[in-house]
Amino acid sequence: MKKLLLFTALMLAGGTSYASNRTAIIQWVPPTAYDDESALDPATEILGYKVYYGTESGTYTNTLDVGANETETSIAGLSGTYYFVVTSISTELEESEYSNEITARFSKGKPKRLVIRFRPRD
Repeated sequence: MKKLLLFTALMLAGGTSYASNRTAIIQWVPPTAYDDESALDPATEILGYKVYYGTESGTYTNTLDVGANETETSIAGLSGTYYFVVTSISTELEESEYSNEITARFSKGKPKRLVIRFRPRD
């Protein structure tokens, strides 16, 4: 079985305000290749995505399932430091490895927009 292509997550933080002033906005571009570089059609071969996050590096106590047709999700009400990774799930129910970990600190009263974007690993 082919494995989904591994991804690197990039974080872009800015001061855009959302409904909650401590919201992570997670965005991605669907993968278009497997790890063997063969083509992958995200419209027919991706079942969905998972966003893992928690308050300790490498320990993700929360999981958010996201549908295949989605390329963005948000997590509101965050406070303190959080660590995020994202995976994709194939229609064969294979999950990719974690993206690289992104860290963000959410402080009361300070708006935070966290954007995680997938790009193929080098």
